Amino acid sequence: QIYEQKEEHASALEELESFFDAKLTMGRGPFLLLARILEKLGEKDSLTLRLETLARTDPRNSDLQFFLADQYASNDRLEDAETIYRRALENKPSSEAYLGLAKIYRQQKKARELLENLANALSRSDEIGALAQEFEVEMKAIEEDQKLLDAMVKIVRDDTKDGAAGAHYAKIYLLAQLSGRVKKTDEAVEFYRLALKANPSQASIVLRRIAELQMENDQYAEAAETYQEAVNNPLLQGDRPNNMLYLAFAQEMAGD
Repeated sequence: QIYEQKEEHASALEELESFFDAKLTMGRGPFLLLARILEKLGEKDSLTLRLETLARTDPRNSDLQFFLADQYASNDRLEDAETIYRRALENKPSSEAYLGLAKIYRQQKKARELLENLANALSRSDEIGALAQEFEVEMKAIEEDQKLLDAMVKIVRDDTKDGAAGAHYAKIYLLAQLSGRVKKTDEAVEFYRLALKANPSQASIVLRRIAELQMENDQYAEAAETYQEAVNNPLLQGDRPNNMLYLAFAQEMAGD
């Protein structure tokens, strides 16, 4: 980086190549630096080839593999990117790999595959926080593709027509979020209710989401009913004081 700051790009590249030869793992930073240096040297088109060479010699470096997959996806080499993400999932499931596949399937308009992989990424709550920005990009892109979103809604309705099971929870919850984001409040509440049936242990977060959505849309009486439901839920007695407070506020807004 010192060489780069001095604009000694050839020296910076040589130093970086030594770093890569040592097979040290330090996140995506070195690969982003490589991309910047090659661009400064007028060798931007060589980035993918260099990454492929590095990936062959360091196949266990997930940061490198995912960075290469991103390059493939950016250059419309979606099948090559998919291969990397699928291989990564075989070795070790991760939200990053699931999210990478979701991005590919969104571009390919494959609704079921998109839904499954995005739900899998969301369900890994211990990892998804670090990918919040990337996740938000995908959610916003889906919002803007009504036809794709409608296809995802149909899939969830079809899959749960005989009842919602625990395995359906992440997909249903994801659709509830998306429906709320596109201002389809009734549909969002419907999916949140379905998610609650699929996994009653998530009552705290699901009922809170329903009530918040209702409050945002000035449905104060409905929100009060939801908070009352949370107050009465035996699984949520630890949250009862807060829910009582929210209930009182919703009732006041509703004019009760």
